[in-house]
Amino acid sequence: MKNIILASYGVRLDRSTNQVVSFPKNNYGFNGHTYETNFFFLALCKLLEPTVKIDEVHLFLSKESKKGYESVIMREASEIGVGIKITEISSATTTQEVWAGFDSITETFQALESSEEYNVYLDITNG
Repeated sequence: MKNIILASYGVRLDRSTNQVVSFPKNNYGFNGHTYETNFFFLALCKLLEPTVKIDEVHLFLSKESKKGYESVIMREASEIGVGIKITEISSATTTQEVWAGFDSITETFQALESSEEYNVYLDITNG
């Protein structure tokens, strides 16, 4: 059985400069262990071990969030041994774009191999 996480992140902008700013680092805790990161889904990967090994993460990023966060996410994921598959989605500035983002998530589910069983963890945090 494969364990996967589906997560999405928009972008945080400094309103005065319109520049991308980092998500704050947080200490996440579970079962007596803690992990510090800017991204909850990475904490989840780390804190579920050794009980649950996350096999892959499907990450949905807007163009802006991909530009601002991809390198940090990929570096940290590599450090903790987690594979990331990034799908670029729209910035969801209109209702149509929001639904297009949901369509991308649905397509990801449909693309999973039917011969495999999955435990799916959803990161529904809102940064």
